[in-house]
Amino acid sequence: MKDDHSEKRGTNNQMSKQLFIPLRFKILVALLLGIAIVVGVITFTMANLFHKDKTAYISDLISSSTIHTAQETYALIQNYHERIKTISRVAYGVGITRDKKSRMLDDLFRDFPEMLALTFYENGIEQISVF
Repeated sequence: MKDDHSEKRGTNNQMSKQLFIPLRFKILVALLLGIAIVVGVITFTMANLFHKDKTAYISDLISSSTIHTAQETYALIQNYHERIKTISRVAYGVGITRDKKSRMLDDLFRDFPEMLALTFYENGIEQISVF
């Protein structure tokens, strides 16, 4: 009989050794875990939205800069085209003396430093070169 009682005491000792967690503590832990999950989801969502917004902003900025640069380049090329037309009109001018052409071309080249030389061809044959 001693053996039976000692076995029962052993199981009672094991039950008494288990940690007792109050219901209030369990509710508190569950509530804190729920709040942490909700805050984590909100933070993750907001970070993704912020990243998408900044990506769109950068791509819009690059697009705007590219369009602006293209417009400036087009205007610059049009300006060069008009200057070259003016130089060619002076070079091919019939009613202008050679000295006056030379002075005018010197002035045009001085005002247009990007231009180093211009060669005029007629029917594939070089007619005149201006430096």
